[in-house]
Amino acid sequence: MVVSVIHDMLRRNISGGKLAQAEEATGRLCLEGQRAVAVLLVSAEQAGKFAEAVRMLNEYWERRWQRQHPVHCGDPDFADNAVCYGMIYERLRLPLPGF
Repeated sequence: MVVSVIHDMLRRNISGGKLAQAEEATGRLCLEGQRAVAVLLVSAEQAGKFAEAVRMLNEYWERRWQRQHPVHCGDPDFADNAVCYGMIYERLRLPLPGF
């Protein structure tokens, strides 16, 4: 379930079928993971790299995050998840967010 503040951010920046993909990608993560993925997807959408970002997020979901406890799933402060996000930003050639 996507938290309403995160869902509002996605709706303001992503539309159509992409919104459904963004909701799916964020909804399966913990709150902090949802925030991190939403920020990443909005940045990717603005840079024209949304599809590539979703593909990479799905790879990390399959390889790592689906095995994490729901409380920590995708949390950038848990284990080496920050490294995963950093690699996605680097591969997409997007600037890291400032939080």
